[in-house]
Amino acid sequence: MNTETRCYQFRTGDTVNHPDAVLAPSPLATPKEAAAFLRTSPNALSQMRYRGEGPTYVRTGRRILYRLSDLQAYVESNTVCAANRTGAA
Repeated sequence: MNTETRCYQFRTGDTVNHPDAVLAPSPLATPKEAAAFLRTSPNALSQMRYRGEGPTYVRTGRRILYRLSDLQAYVESNTVCAANRTGAA
Protein backbone atom coordinates (compact mmCIF):
# COMPACT_ATOMS: atom_id res chain seq x y z
CA MET A 1 0.00 0.00 0.00
CA ASN A 2 1.61 3.21 -1.20
CA THR A 3 0.49 6.34 0.60
CA GLU A 4 1.71 9.50 -1.03
CA THR A 5 2.22 12.58 1.08
CA ARG A 6 2.95 15.95 -0.38
CA CYS A 7 5.13 18.56 1.21
CA TYR A 8 3.89 22.16 1.23
CA GLN A 9 5.93 25.25 2.04
CA PHE A 10 3.87 27.96 3.72
CA ARG A 11 4.65 31.68 3.80
CA THR A 12 5.73 31.35 7.42
CA GLY A 13 8.57 29.10 6.29
CA ASP A 14 7.01 26.01 7.87
CA THR A 15 7.05 22.83 5.82
CA VAL A 16 4.12 20.49 6.36
CA ASN A 17 3.31 17.06 4.96
CA HIS A 18 -0.25 16.57 3.76
CA PRO A 19 -2.82 14.87 4.43
CA ASP A 20 -2.19 15.29 8.16
CA ALA A 21 -1.23 18.91 7.54
CA VAL A 22 -2.44 21.74 9.66
CA LEU A 23 -2.35 25.14 8.04
CA ALA A 24 0.23 27.72 8.98
CA PRO A 25 0.12 29.00 12.57
CA SER A 26 -1.89 31.98 11.35
CA PRO A 27 -5.65 31.39 11.35
CA LEU A 28 -5.65 32.86 7.82
CA ALA A 29 -4.55 30.95 4.73
CA THR A 30 -3.62 32.21 1.28
CA PRO A 31 -5.56 30.82 -1.71
CA LYS A 32 -2.62 28.51 -2.45
CA GLU A 33 -2.67 27.14 1.12
CA ALA A 34 -6.48 26.85 1.07
CA ALA A 35 -6.34 25.00 -2.25
CA ALA A 36 -3.80 22.55 -0.81
CA PHE A 37 -6.07 21.98 2.20
CA LEU A 38 -9.09 21.34 -0.07
CA ARG A 39 -7.00 19.40 -2.61
CA THR A 40 -7.97 21.66 -5.48
CA SER A 41 -6.24 24.46 -7.37
CA PRO A 42 -6.03 28.17 -6.62
CA ASN A 43 -7.72 28.75 -10.01
CA ALA A 44 -10.66 26.57 -8.97
CA LEU A 45 -11.03 28.64 -5.77
CA SER A 46 -10.94 31.81 -7.87
CA GLN A 47 -13.76 30.48 -10.06
CA MET A 48 -15.79 29.52 -6.96
CA ARG A 49 -15.42 33.08 -5.63
CA TYR A 50 -16.48 34.51 -9.01
CA ARG A 51 -19.61 32.31 -9.06
CA GLY A 52 -20.41 33.07 -5.40
CA GLU A 53 -19.72 29.49 -4.36
CA GLY A 54 -17.04 27.82 -2.28
CA PRO A 55 -15.74 28.58 1.18
CA THR A 56 -16.23 31.96 2.85
CA TYR A 57 -13.22 34.24 2.39
CA VAL A 58 -11.81 37.47 3.74
CA ARG A 59 -10.86 40.32 1.42
CA THR A 60 -8.31 42.81 2.71
CA GLY A 61 -7.67 45.26 -0.07
CA ARG A 62 -6.77 43.11 -3.07
CA ARG A 63 -5.65 40.18 -0.93
CA ILE A 64 -7.89 37.12 -0.51
CA LEU A 65 -7.49 35.03 2.64
CA TYR A 66 -9.39 32.08 4.11
CA ARG A 67 -10.02 31.34 7.79
CA LEU A 68 -9.14 27.78 8.77
CA SER A 69 -12.50 27.51 10.54
CA ASP A 70 -14.30 28.52 7.32
CA LEU A 71 -12.41 25.90 5.31
CA GLN A 72 -13.29 23.22 7.85
CA ALA A 73 -16.95 24.35 7.88
CA TYR A 74 -17.00 24.19 4.06
CA VAL A 75 -15.72 20.61 4.14
CA GLU A 76 -18.30 19.66 6.79
CA SER A 77 -21.16 21.27 4.87
CA ASN A 78 -20.18 19.37 1.71
CA THR A 79 -19.77 15.97 3.35
CA VAL A 80 -22.18 13.44 1.88
CA CYS A 81 -23.30 10.39 3.82
CA ALA A 82 -24.06 7.31 1.75
CA ALA A 83 -27.48 6.93 3.41
CA ASN A 84 -28.45 10.48 2.35
CA ARG A 85 -27.74 10.03 -1.35
CA THR A 86 -30.71 9.85 -3.68
CA GLY A 87 -30.81 7.29 -6.45
CA ALA A 88 -28.12 5.09 -4.92
CA ALA A 89 -28.10 1.64 -6.47
